Amino acid sequence: MKKNNLDAIVFPTMACPASNRFDKEDPTYVCNAYDTYAASYVASATGFPEVTVPAGMVEAGVPVGISFLGTAYSEQTLLNLAYSFEQATKARTVPVHTPNLRP
Repeated sequence: MKKNNLDAIVFPTMACPASNRFDKEDPTYVCNAYDTYAASYVASATGFPEVTVPAGMVEAGVPVGISFLGTAYSEQTLLNLAYSFEQATKARTVPVHTPNLRP
């Protein structure tokens, strides 16, 4: 990344958004990705830090995330990028399917 003057690599956290049917199987949900978790393996395989933040909501009303992957010891840079992204997009909202957790 240093050679290309990059602070981080940015990618969708998951290949497909989650189904909005958390209570049971949803026969209408389709994810054509070979491995929905593939992007999440990079940080584990390299040992490099990664931070994930909300990127918005899909039409089904479930959140999607965006990940920032840095180099060794770049945690502060990643936190700054993630915070800047959150402030610029205001994408963090309560999902419509989240039950009220207060009594």
